[in-house]
Amino acid sequence: MADGAAYLHNILNDGTSIEHESPRVDHDGDSFISGGDDEFSTMSLCSNHPDSISNESGCRPVNGEDTEHLPVPLEIQLENQDFQSREDGLHPNSTNHEIPTNINLPPIPRGKSIAHHHIQEQNVVYCSFDIETGGDKCGILQLSTQLFRINREGEMNTCTEDIFDSYIKPPTGSVIDPKSTVVHGLCMSSLELQNAPVIEVVWGNFCDFISRRIQASEIGILIAYNGESCDLKWLWRLTQAPLSTLSIPSPLKFFMDPLRVIQQYKSCEFHPNNSKLSSLSLKSVYSHITGTQLDGAHNSLNDVKAQSIIVSSCKFVDYINKTKSITTIYEIFSKRAQSEMKKMMEPVLPVHSPWRELKDDDSSSIWSPGRNDQYTGPHGGGVCKPSSKIQTVARKSGRLVDLFLFVFPLSLLEHIATETKRYAYTDWVVQQDRFDRDGAKTSKPFLAPLQPDSSTSIPSNKNARHRADYEGKNILSLHTLSSAGWVFLL
Repeated sequence: MADGAAYLHNILNDGTSIEHESPRVDHDGDSFISGGDDEFSTMSLCSNHPDSISNESGCRPVNGEDTEHLPVPLEIQLENQDFQSREDGLHPNSTNHEIPTNINLPPIPRGKSIAHHHIQEQNVVYCSFDIETGGDKCGILQLSTQLFRINREGEMNTCTEDIFDSYIKPPTGSVIDPKSTVVHGLCMSSLELQNAPVIEVVWGNFCDFISRRIQASEIGILIAYNGESCDLKWLWRLTQAPLSTLSIPSPLKFFMDPLRVIQQYKSCEFHPNNSKLSSLSLKSVYSHITGTQLDGAHNSLNDVKAQSIIVSSCKFVDYINKTKSITTIYEIFSKRAQSEMKKMMEPVLPVHSPWRELKDDDSSSIWSPGRNDQYTGPHGGGVCKPSSKIQTVARKSGRLVDLFLFVFPLSLLEHIATETKRYAYTDWVVQQDRFDRDGAKTSKPFLAPLQPDSSTSIPSNKNARHRADYEGKNILSLHTLSSAGWVFLL
């Protein structure tokens, strides 16, 4: 590490002019969509120095040598990442900020992924991962993964022993969202769930499977299609949330979302510009590759097999080792990502006094409010039923309008009519443009209130108007309707 420190010292003190630059094109001219401030975007490996260029390969001086740049050595990059993970307050159970590497490896070439050297040395195991859930009140119901390797010819190597699939028994008191059942067909009465182990057992088995099937010299890349919006949220809850006792399997060091890769690289054949696909869903991309429909979609085992086919496709495999394709597992669980996911996990606000929230361990399943809060009894009203007054009105009158006017008296309707007339035809307003936070004019103006002059009762602004000036004045007085005993709402 001393050599790396000396290397940085030379760069920062050799007098080379350094500018700030935001590259938009990689070394082969392939355009991509920058990750920006997205919590899952590739982190800047040079962010600790304010005068450095943040790009795919690290820090480099701008001296006209575009091909012979000076990237930060891999060992310095990894040290910076490890420091960042500690700063981000990662879960103490996580062991994924120790990425095995040879300190003598050359720098990562510009335009290549952070896992470039592992990919070149053929010591990468791809872990196609997917889950099915029952919603926020239930949790994970099925967890599946398929391990595979890609050789130098771009061919996928896998076997039946490289598949893990298990259903998960929901916790006691869980409620499966009906919308989730429509997607995957699982409900509380499903035999697959009733006979399944709990999540702690399944996760332990999953970790053992990963440790057995990935050798010590290999590293794993977790693959989840559109995983940033679903799978990673649940993995964070499972392994990084407060009070969690589980952790990510240590061989899994990196993460890749095939959907994100397709969206970012316009030269990818699956990009809508080239494939003309109307949708980039897993089913659509799979069908585009194989020419067949994906049977049993939203069964996580079928989905992981489809993901494996997409990633190993000759139309996709060249984009695996791109700058924006792969990130680290612990970067996903950065402090900002945790903050955003915690917002999504905020519980419902507690009930206020004198009410109390029922807990799972309550001995009594029946609760009633205190005597002063009860409707029945000498200190409350009558029995829980229509009041005697409204029953009298209902018995004596055979007209529905009498019941309506009993609940909504004519005085209330007259007040509503008066205020509506004032708001629409009396108050003065002027149309003004609306601007967004950046000062840009929006397409929808608004009406701002105006105060009339005290002498003329008319505003001095020549553009003053009433809110309903351009509307039809089809207002019937409610007074004319009351004598007939009917109320029409126009």
